[in-house]
Amino acid sequence: MTIDKVAERAGVSPSTVYRYFADREDLLGAVMAWASEQTRMPRVSSVDDIARVQEQFMADLDANRALFRAIVVSRVGQESTWTGRLQRLDFWRELLEEVTDQLDPEEARLGKAAIVYLTGGLAWLTMADESGLDGTQAGNAAGWAIRTLIADLRARNNKAAAQKRPPADGTGKERSS
Repeated sequence: MTIDKVAERAGVSPSTVYRYFADREDLLGAVMAWASEQTRMPRVSSVDDIARVQEQFMADLDANRALFRAIVVSRVGQESTWTGRLQRLDFWRELLEEVTDQLDPEEARLGKAAIVYLTGGLAWLTMADESGLDGTQAGNAAGWAIRTLIADLRARNNKAAAQKRPPADGTGKERSS
């Protein structure tokens, strides 16, 4: 993506584009800001909100399918979203501590990785392209998978926590697995 190509596609001169945007990164920043406004993600306050928010997010992506497809698959799009994506990934991982803090670190990492993948645009695009789902259907599929994974992680986490608690008989010895 170059300023010249953008100008040609818009039917204006490159100098007109430069009047509004200092460089390609400035233009990409404006596109990303606009795209973010189009898919404003509701506030997530608990691990149980993740599935609901993802269902809405994927449904919203369909409103501008071509743009979001370009953002998800293009090198330029991926580069321009990288910082924001890293912040979201950190947020999801921290939120998921609630249901993984007692698990073996590798098991927790794998569970978080699966859920984080399901919260991304690539999961939406894959379900749309490979399964023929629209945004609402992809969101429902991702939401179902996220709820299922969170329930499983929560159950495993609770079991691990119970095994670490001292027995009620007062011996002070931890239960063995």
